[in-house]
Amino acid sequence: TQSGGSGARAKVSSIEGKEIDTVTVDSLVLYNVEFLPFNDGSFIGFSTQVHNFNAGDIVNVTGITSFTGADIDYSTTKTFQVNNFANNAPIVEPKVARNFTLALQDILLNQTSLSLTNNSGDLIYEGEIVDYYVAPITATSRNTAAENRLTIGVNVRFTNTKSPEKDFEQKFSFYYDYSGSAQLIGGQLDTALSVIFERLTQDIFNKSLANW
Repeated sequence: TQSGGSGARAKVSSIEGKEIDTVTVDSLVLYNVEFLPFNDGSFIGFSTQVHNFNAGDIVNVTGITSFTGADIDYSTTKTFQVNNFANNAPIVEPKVARNFTLALQDILLNQTSLSLTNNSGDLIYEGEIVDYYVAPITATSRNTAAENRLTIGVNVRFTNTKSPEKDFEQKFSFYYDYSGSAQLIGGQLDTALSVIFERLTQDIFNKSLANW
């Protein structure tokens, strides 16, 4: 008292309340998470490890490295072509093959300095959509699907006319999980295809041009 409003100090000597027996801290570490850009400017992290993260969880990301170049000799390799992918999946969604072909063209245009051509390309991508199916991944107590998974598989043949030893044929596959109460139509389907094609095209790019 009588401090005149300044120079006062106090010290807490004790705190009343329920006694704390233990304090538990838990953490989860995921390694080799791959982050890819999404349409709205955000990034999606892909991990092969099972986790229990929920929307809104705060995570700490460390040790990020980036890859911005491709293993291309531009003195000899100047063009690429992406032949229209056929849809040979047992279930045919009409726009899948065309949208995938365009998505593969886009990533090559955006991440290289190559020119797109319709024929006689130095690099040639072709193949087929071989898988398109939906399967439940979790169920409710009433044996209905709580969550479904759309999986798309693409068989790709890559021809490098300048370095034939880099040619390959390989199947690439990825998935998108969504609520069992949702219908895979309209905007829901567009989002699913965008996420899946983002990953598939990056994997194909890495395999053919980044030596991954």
